[in-house]
Amino acid sequence: MKQVSLKNRTWVAPAMGFLVHRFVGEGKPVDVRLGIALLRDRRVPVVSKLLSVGAGIGLIALLEVLELPSEMLMAFLLPLIGFGINLALDGLEAVFGSFLLAAAILPHLAPREIVARVRAERAGPVPVRVAAK
Repeated sequence: MKQVSLKNRTWVAPAMGFLVHRFVGEGKPVDVRLGIALLRDRRVPVVSKLLSVGAGIGLIALLEVLELPSEMLMAFLLPLIGFGINLALDGLEAVFGSFLLAAAILPHLAPREIVARVRAERAGPVPVRVAAK
């Protein structure tokens, strides 16, 4: 059986670019701007908003647990500077990361009718052409 070597990682950047281009953006499965608009919209039920924010916080907490060994190493190697940098980055990650994840999740948790209406409102008016007579 032939083993695959990951030393040459030239495939990672094109693969990530393909995934981002295909799945992230306006009208695609991960539309953060639509999620932010839904978080601000009063028509979206509070339960959907709370579920998305809770899921975002939970995912960031899971990420923090997975990062713990590398953070311990950084705090050991750079005692004062490492601790300060780690504290600042963890705070930013906890606040902004959970907010962005909540915005990415909310379009999938909110009622479809409201999501479609907000998406149509954000698209703007549809131009109508009048036939010349």
